[in-house]
Formats: sequence, structure tokens, C-alpha cells
Amino acid sequence: MYQKKPSLIQFKEFLFNTVENVQTLNQEEIIPYIEKQLNILIEADFLYILSLDESQNYVISSLNKTFSPDLKSEHLFSEVISKKQPLLLKDLKHSLLYNDKYDNLTSEAIEEVLLIPVKMQQTKNSDFPSILVWAALKKGSEYNFSQKQTLYLIKFLEGVKPYFPNVNNSQKLTLEQCLDNSESLERLLERNKQYFHSIIHDVRTPMNALIGFLDLLALNETDMVKKDYLNSALKSGEHMVRLINDALDVAKIESGELPIEKKPFDLHDALADTVKIFYETAKKKNILLSAYIDPRIPAEIMSDQYRIKQVLSNLLSNAIKFTPEDGSVLIEAIYNTKRDIVTIAVTDTGIGIKKEALNDIFVAYRQESASTEKDYGGTGLGLNISYQIVSLLGGRLEVDSKEGEGSRFSFDLPALSSKKAKPIISPQKIDKRVHLYRWKKRKDVRAKAIIQYLESFGLDIVLEGQQKTLQETYKKGNYKENDIFIIEKSYIDEDDYEYTQLLLDKKCQVIWIEDIFDITFNYFKGDIRKLSYPILTKGLYSALQPKKIDISQNKNKKVGFKKSFKEKKILVVDDNRINLKFMDALISKMNMKVRLVDDAESALEKLSEEVFDLLIIDENMPKMLGSEAIVIIREKIKNKELDSLAIISLSGDSHHQDRIKKAGADEVLTKPVSIDQLNSVLEKYLS
Repeated sequence: MYQKKPSLIQFKEFLFNTVENVQTLNQEEIIPYIEKQLNILIEADFLYILSLDESQNYVISSLNKTFSPDLKSEHLFSEVISKKQPLLLKDLKHSLLYNDKYDNLTSEAIEEVLLIPVKMQQTKNSDFPSILVWAALKKGSEYNFSQKQTLYLIKFLEGVKPYFPNVNNSQKLTLEQCLDNSESLERLLERNKQYFHSIIHDVRTPMNALIGFLDLLALNETDMVKKDYLNSALKSGEHMVRLINDALDVAKIESGELPIEKKPFDLHDALADTVKIFYETAKKKNILLSAYIDPRIPAEIMSDQYRIKQVLSNLLSNAIKFTPEDGSVLIEAIYNTKRDIVTIAVTDTGIGIKKEALNDIFVAYRQESASTEKDYGGTGLGLNISYQIVSLLGGRLEVDSKEGEGSRFSFDLPALSSKKAKPIISPQKIDKRVHLYRWKKRKDVRAKAIIQYLESFGLDIVLEGQQKTLQETYKKGNYKENDIFIIEKSYIDEDDYEYTQLLLDKKCQVIWIEDIFDITFNYFKGDIRKLSYPILTKGLYSALQPKKIDISQNKNKKVGFKKSFKEKKILVVDDNRINLKFMDALISKMNMKVRLVDDAESALEKLSEEVFDLLIIDENMPKMLGSEAIVIIREKIKNKELDSLAIISLSGDSHHQDRIKKAGADEVLTKPVSIDQLNSVLEKYLS
């Protein structure tokens, strides 16, 4: 009946009629009737209500059977019961949460499954939800479950749950009271949503100019130090955008519109980008942030790169936030070759989590205690978003924590890699010894990660003593030609500089590890290389090679502007003068002619006076929206009052994309827009 989202009026009528009818039924007729009504909402191939009995078993009256939950095994039922969160699983073949033995209540093969817990107030002595709703689609079904349907099922169950058998009458509100409360809440949420989206637009617009100008500066910068600073600023700007998108994802999860796009990508590079952003944050608190990315991970996995970065960002942000100064945070990505699964974990030495708070740690807006928000800030949304995303990716998010000692959050992900996929690095035999020199005791967490890397590369490792100097090592001759010395530069003495050069003269290789650029590095002669924290797989492996091999993730791409762009004419419309300035600088750099106007009405006048190849127009402008202007322009083109041209819309809110495209935009870009993005769109419509 409602494969498409029902209107609010339809839903209220449906719920009202259901409650009216339920009150006329005998106790034994209620559950079969509610099952039938639920199935009308989503048209499942199978749908059952499981109700908890006094023995803590679930009774499935429609099947005349009892189901005993086994929380020790890994499967969908144990996950939903323990986390108290509804879950929708689609790609069951690749889902680590789904176990056909436990989770399939039918004898047929199923393709999608939905499980919703309903907690009643009277079951205070049980940690189990009183009611579970299980729905599934069989293989080859013409339908698909959506998160919107999950939302409507939850609303429906909240409305009818007081009428389930054995519920105390004192808990029942009239349906009119329930609906009135619901309408008031929805009106409040709608007002908040509109305010929220206007704020998001106001933040994204200046971010567009900020990232754009940084991108332009980095484009032709030849000084590598300045280029590194610009790239760091760009990464931080992009991280700011990701935080904005996190806020938007809360709304998307609640409305069932969170998109997951599985595409092939390099997991090492995605993790490295995220780790580098948080390294500076950790450094400010004197927290040691280290990472180990398994070299065996396939160079290309199939998943959603953006969502994985989002989850890792949430976990790292929490780890740094709840770890006191002088603590440590370790990121690990380990590959299980037999199961083709990557486990990503974030371990900290922070305040930890109380045992009684662990069960609810993934519930939205829930924090460990009332003092957590006061002392550390936050909304309690990050872990809930991460939990939902990991589930949609086919994995599971776990936590292991001890109060006062720290926490470990980890999630398993199906890599879905090709059988022919090569690992990130296929180590060639390096017939050298590596000396790890003078790591301070506090640096052990970093040294362990580096030792793990070196062992995975098959190298012979020599751990130099804590008190030993390079002078002692040199004079004793405990080295040979081509040996590699890895030195934590900030902890060497002045005398060690001289012996560093002597080792280089003896054809040894030196790798200095430091946090900041130091001009002293340029004074040495010989095979000396520099690495900056955090140390990552590709960078370390490249530094160990006899000749430098550039396999790092920070390849500075140059944007190649097409010659065919020359003499093209573009009209840019934006009410923000800084954004106009950026677009003017960028488009002029592409050898194109550009005209700038600051409102839609002026754009219509300019289009009637001159011929343009392409229009770039902002959506949110005073007097007339960009989409309203696009409708007028398309109508004029249709009536041959204007020449045909491509139209690109810029919007600070991705929710408006469908509406703007219906108005006639060829492409809708969400701010902030990078040079690469704009370049590819121009190639598409101007070549």
C-alpha cells in the first residue's frame, strides 16, 4: 500500500483506524491484526511480531514457535537486542552482522531484513525489548525496504504499543493525545530544521571562498614547504566541511535518506588523510598519535570512502577529546586475508567508560553521564551516526573499555576486493639492517608501530640502547655499509650531528623523523631522508628504498585546464562578493571571459544583452532564488528568446538538489566547490 512514503494525513488516518479496531479485538487477535497492518505499511514478503514472555523467550504466535535469543553469538538479533537500535540490512551476502542460522525466521532465502525493538515500560527487570518486529524480503523481490519505512514503522509501533496484550491501562494515552503531542513535536522539529539548514548555508558559503582561494594558491606554488602548509590548510578546510556534513547526516538518518555509495578506492590514502588532520589536534594536547596500516590491505577495496572517513573522524575526535595530556591514541587497520575483512580500531589511554554505560553508548543523544557534556562538550550523536553508517556498510561497531584506563572502538568492514587485487605494498626483499636509535621511553607507542611496519617489510631490526650515542655506535663499528638508521631527531644531542654525517660518509642511510621542517636537514651530504609524524605505510616503505619511490598519498595533482576553454564566455551570479572574486580569479586563470552579477534579476538582463556559453548561479539569493531564475531562463530558451546554454547551480544545502534540477539546472554542485570539481564540470559542458 505504502511503498512510497505516505502523507502525514494518510498515516494518521491509518494509525487512528488501526487503534480503533484493536480496541474491539480479543487479546489473542491483537498481534495477528497488528502484523497485518504493519505489512500494509511496507509490503514485506515476511513479517512477524516477537513478544517477550516471562521466561525471557520470544514467542512468535503466527508461527506457533518460541525463539530464544543467544546474545553470545554474532548476529542481527543479538546486535539489536544489546544495542536497542533498529537495523535495516540490505546486502546480506556481505554483511558481517547477518547470520542466516539465527536471523532468518523462514525456510526461504531472503535478500533484505529489518528488525525493530520496542521497549515497554512495564518490563523494568529485563534488558530485552518487550516486542521485536522482524520483516524480510525474499530473493528476487520487486520491492526494497527504505529507511523511511523504518521510520514510519517505528512511529506506528509507538502509537499502537499501549494496546499490545498485557500492557497496563494506566500507561495508555488517548490516540488524540498521542497525535497532538506528535504534531506539536513535528512543528517544532520543522522550525528547527529550517533554521538549521539556513545556518548550514551561511557557513558553507564563506567556506567555498576560503577553500577556493587556498586551492588557487596551491596550484602554482613551487616552494614545497609553503605548498605543504597550503595543503594542510586545505585538508583542515575539508575537515570543517565534513563536520558540517555530519550535522546534516543526523537529519538524513532520521528521515531515512542517508546515502551509501560503494566504489573502488585506496583505503590507505583515505585513512592517511584523516589521521594527518587529527595529528595536529592531538599534538596540541601533547597526545602521541600513531598509526599502523597493514601493508597487506588490498590497494583497492569496494566501499564508501567518505563514510569510512566520517566514522574514523568521529572515533578519533572522541579519543583525543577524552584522553588527557601526555596520553596516546593508536589507529590500526588490520587485514584478514582469509575473510577479506579489514578491521579498523582506535585505542586510547583516556578516561574510559563506566561498565553500566556501555550498553547505551551507541544510542543517539546519550552520553556516559550528565557531566560528560559539561566537561567535554558534544551532542552524543557521533557514535550513533557511526554505528548506523558501519551497519549500512555491512560491518559492526564494537567498544571495549575500562573506566580510568581507556577505550578501544573497532569496526569490521567487508573489503569486497577482487581476487587479483594487489596489496598496498608488495615488499621486495630489502637486505639491510635497520637501527632504531634512542627512542625515549614515552615514544614507545610510536616505536612499536614503526617496528610493526619494519617486521612486515621483512627487515632485520637493531634496537639501539636508550643511553647509547651515535658516537658510541660509530666507534664500535656496530654497523655495515647500507645499514639504515632511523633517528627520532628531536632527541639527539648536538654531538650526534657530526656522527650522523660520518655514518653518511660510510654509505649508511639515515632517516630523520621530526614534527617540523628544519633547515639543518639540508646541510648533510649523503643518503639522508626526512619523515614527519604520523608515520604511515607508504611513506616509510618509500623512504627505505635504495632509490626514492613515490608511492605516497600526497601526490600534488595539477589541474590541467583544457585549451578548448579559451574564449568561452561564462556568466557568474552570486550575492556574495568574495565568492564572485574567487570565481573571477579561477575562470580568468582558465583563459575564459567572465561576467559577474550579484542577483538573479541582473543575470536575466545580462543574458538578454550578451551570448554566454555557460551560466553559474547561486541558489540562495535575496529577491529571487537561483532555481526561480533558471525556470524563467529555460522558458525563454524554449521560446527562442535566449540562446541555449548550460546551467550550473551552486547550493549550500544538498537537500535542494532535486528541486533545482527540476527547475532546469544541468548540474548542481554543493558548496564548497573545489577547483577539480569545477574543472570537470566545465570539461563536461564546454568541451
